[in-house]
Amino acid sequence: MATQHKEISFNAFLSSTPTIKELTEHVNVSTNWCTLGTMLDLDQRQLQDINGKAIPSTQKMIEMFNLWLTTTPTASRRQVLEALRKSVVGENALAYEYEKHLRELHETTYVPPSSEAVSILQRNIQSLNEALVSPVQVSQLLYCKRCISEATLDEMERIDQRRSLDDKKTTLLTAIQETVSSDYRKLKDIATVLSDVAQTRDIGNEMMTEYEEKIPQDDDSTVVQPQVGVVISNEDCASDILRNSYSALSQSITQPVRMAELLHGEVISDETLSCVMSTRGSVSDSRAVLLKAVRDAVHSNYKHLELFVAVLQKDLKESQCINVQKEEVIDELKEKISSLKEKQTINKESIIKDTEKGLESFKELSENRQETKQKLENNSNSLVKEIPKDSDIFTDESSNIDDSSDTDTSSLDSDAPSAKVQVVRKQYSMRLTSPSLDQCEKLIGKLKDTNKSVILIHSSSDSTQFLIPIILERGTISQLNIYSSLLTRGDILSFSSQLSTDKSLTTLVLNIGSISDDGVIALAESLLYNKALKNLYLNDNPGITSNSAHSLAELLLINKTLKYLYLHRTNFNTDGVMMLMESLVTNDTLVKLWLDKQHEKTCFASPHYKDIESILYFL
Repeated sequence: MATQHKEISFNAFLSSTPTIKELTEHVNVSTNWCTLGTMLDLDQRQLQDINGKAIPSTQKMIEMFNLWLTTTPTASRRQVLEALRKSVVGENALAYEYEKHLRELHETTYVPPSSEAVSILQRNIQSLNEALVSPVQVSQLLYCKRCISEATLDEMERIDQRRSLDDKKTTLLTAIQETVSSDYRKLKDIATVLSDVAQTRDIGNEMMTEYEEKIPQDDDSTVVQPQVGVVISNEDCASDILRNSYSALSQSITQPVRMAELLHGEVISDETLSCVMSTRGSVSDSRAVLLKAVRDAVHSNYKHLELFVAVLQKDLKESQCINVQKEEVIDELKEKISSLKEKQTINKESIIKDTEKGLESFKELSENRQETKQKLENNSNSLVKEIPKDSDIFTDESSNIDDSSDTDTSSLDSDAPSAKVQVVRKQYSMRLTSPSLDQCEKLIGKLKDTNKSVILIHSSSDSTQFLIPIILERGTISQLNIYSSLLTRGDILSFSSQLSTDKSLTTLVLNIGSISDDGVIALAESLLYNKALKNLYLNDNPGITSNSAHSLAELLLINKTLKYLYLHRTNFNTDGVMMLMESLVTNDTLVKLWLDKQHEKTCFASPHYKDIESILYFL
């Protein structure tokens, strides 16, 4: 392979332009210069002008070469060699010696692709070390691309409180360097992965550009030779299927604790479940523990992969929201398991059939949900009925519009005789208090694109999980306020996929006991790559403690859109506040962070206080 690439490099070397010194020393054709000039396609009149000069033949040859170099933009060493070998020129021996010299010259300047790839990586290693904020996530993506070993991934996903972020970076970067040293072509896959991660995108793109410019592209693919006579077990095939989907799984699993509970007993052990539970303060950490346990289980028994797919399907179904990314992962795993079934002789058809049946059932459920959503949006003919004064449920309102204008007063009634809702239709805002599920369904039909704000008070879990995903999917709401409605982790996850990709919501208010640690952890995960939200109000929630500080710190490290974060009147302790302080050092987008007055001294004692002083506000 090295010889092949050297030959490719030498061919490129022959296509380059020679120097006049090189031609004078190694292509001395003496009196044969005019014939050579003709074979190099020089103008005959100019050759005759040179020939008419009263100068030695060697000087005439030099002028001919100068003329060729200045008038031929594509002049190359290869053209000289081909001209020398023409029968009319007859300088085969000279051509042989010239090519021999060129090979020797190339040998001294040639850099093997492997060395070039290592050099490209080394030039970017420092900036990569500074940009890596989620080394575990990047390692999971690299594992899927076969750029790091499973042993390295095990080390990255291992939870050890004594290991710092820098330790994990060092482990990952060392593994990347070893990979490129052993197979330079992997640098291209590594650059591709880095280009897909927001924090390392520029570095990945730069590495890819250098790779394509400096490394021959004729053969940068890995040819895998078939292993004749080697029997591949079901477990190996299943593990390979899991590895190919590892990147998507690492991004689509948003509630690892719940999944661990579902897998407990058959797939993961008591110890693993306990470890996942203990790391629930960070979704990325608990997800890493879960995925490692699944990998180990699949290694021991391929049927665990089928059980894992079944749990993915169950999790998606019970989350009561449409998660396109997770559906795609399930579909891909389903297809690969089907292929495994065809290739293997072991009888596992019944298990796969049950899994596939469950997947098809869920896809049907998703399609029905989409149809229901469309139907509700198109239904705007609600009945107008008289309502007692004490049964007002929600009111449309806008603080910027006079009460006497643009008003439409109507009501919605549910199936229950006494459950009615009065609607005062105004232009921008809609407010709901203690809405039932039936009333939420009717509301969707009345929601207009001009309604930019929705206020939800004392909402039940069912109403929240039905209403919020559909509101966000419409893509017209810029502000969502939720008060006195404790959102569970499941409630947040019901609209997490819509929130992560939403492009219209700029303000989210969750106040007055509306969220606790579990909800904050899920919310922070959903907002990591959100590009629209600027204001996040989590104040007045005593259920928010330092158990969710790690997730909020991770949000501040990765999200590049959030500008205002309100965390006063919560229950963070000193450790939680210090985690937030650390994340602010590299955050260049947050404008203000509100904390309780009691933390002012703690922040003042932080070594980074001077750098972040202008961001902090205490109430």
